[in-house]
Amino acid sequence: MLEVHRTHRAKIRNHAQVAESLDRHGWSASKLWNVANDHSREV
Repeated sequence: MLEVHRTHRAKIRNHAQVAESLDRHGWSASKLWNVANDHSREV
């Protein structure tokens, strides 16, 4: 099976304005990953 990995890079110029939102999104993505990973191990 072929696996494709893509990485996007960006620069944030207004970090002070978006830091809190990025932290929340990162936390949510981490929790979603953990749930999906746990589910795949059970199945």
